[in-house]
This record gives sequence, structure tokens and C-alpha cells, in this order.
Amino acid sequence: MVLADTNIFIGFFRERTDSADFGKLLENGEVLLHPFVEGELYLTHIPRSVKELLTFLPRAHLIDHQLLLDFVGKYGDKMRNVGYVDLHIYLSAAYEGARLMTRDAGLSELRLTLQ
Repeated sequence: MVLADTNIFIGFFRERTDSADFGKLLENGEVLLHPFVEGELYLTHIPRSVKELLTFLPRAHLIDHQLLLDFVGKYGDKMRNVGYVDLHIYLSAAYEGARLMTRDAGLSELRLTLQ
């Protein structure tokens, strides 16, 4: 399974050429949707057809706030340019055992730092 960040979905819906692999993952039911990513997509005023597609995707687990704070307490010194939503997505991917797909530099750096 793959947990995709908002920028991956937006790139796919804008038909970027580098998003073809993501389309195959969607078709195969291998993409988890994080509730915060869904919220961010709604804020971009996505079309109704996209909203309908999102309803069919399995949802990623939403990480408990205290767990996130504990994680920051333990690893905060290794995090740079990572926001609250990004950290939620990262931890949800880890919890689900899913591969994280992102174009976000801070999130990519976090993934590489904590592997």
C-alpha cells in the first residue's frame, strides 16, 4: 500500500506526466487516503468527480495527538521543515506499513533521516 501526500494527488489530477505510476496504484486499489490529505484536496475546490473517487479509497489511520507529541519529543531534533500535517501523514504511513509518496522536500528528508 501507498499513502500519498496532497501534492501527489494534485499532480495526478492535473495530469502531470510523472503521475502515471500513481494512476496505476489507484486503479489497483493500492492507495490509502489520509483524512488530512482529503481535507486539503477539498480546500483546492476539486471537482465533484474527484470527490466521488476519493470516497472509494481506503482511509489511513489518524494518529493520536499524544503519540505525535511523544514522537516530536523523541525525534524533534532530527526534523527540519516538517509541519504538523506532514508529520501526521508520515506517522500514519509508518503505522500502516505503507510506502509514503511525496514531493515535499521536508517530508522526504524526514523519511530518509528516520529510516
